[in-house]
Amino acid sequence: MFTSGDYAAAARVGLAGHEPGLLALAARALLTQAVVVGGNIEDLTAQAIGACQNALAIDPNHVEARLQWAVALSLIGARQSRLEALRSGIAQKGRGLVHEALTIDPRNPWAWALDGAWHFEVRRRGGPLGARLLGASLAKGRRSFQNAREARGAIDPVMYVQEAYALLGSDDRGDQDQARVLLEAALARAPADSLAIVMQSRAREMLGHLAKDEVGLARARFAKADPDLRP
Repeated sequence: MFTSGDYAAAARVGLAGHEPGLLALAARALLTQAVVVGGNIEDLTAQAIGACQNALAIDPNHVEARLQWAVALSLIGARQSRLEALRSGIAQKGRGLVHEALTIDPRNPWAWALDGAWHFEVRRRGGPLGARLLGASLAKGRRSFQNAREARGAIDPVMYVQEAYALLGSDDRGDQDQARVLLEAALARAPADSLAIVMQSRAREMLGHLAKDEVGLARARFAKADPDLRP
């Protein structure tokens, strides 16, 4: 159901399963529905967090539940002002969950990808001061993204497009060039599911904007999808 794009059905099945893996799948489906299909983000993220908490109550070491919880927090934080995000501590909470996941599974590619996205987003929204306060840096983010690609091995269109989106938030020309490379690589891989098809469609449009040096428009084209989501 998830691979075919029926995220609502996948969420229903997962929530009814009362098993950590199914609950984490439900959270992933709810979050993907929120940003790819649309819906009430507040309600969907709340449901997703609840599913993750229930999964961790059953299995305190469940990696996927931590990662989906972190994704939900990133969606909530994106809707907050900079001051609200700083006061709520949502960025620190999200990164804490990712670090816990990496402690349990140091080679998890999606945990590294989330960590990389965290560094770039904190630097983009908070500027140099915000990055210093929270310990974020583009150099650390690049290393985390590299770790993600190495751990994943094969080209993953969803992961690559999401990384490209994060890199385009940087003013560094090298990051923007790397984003182009990733988008082109993502298009060279056959899509494995409906989400990969969506990401590849956005990759084509993003490359079209980048060909005209429209970096802001390339990022805006991806705004309906969150960089931390995955199939």
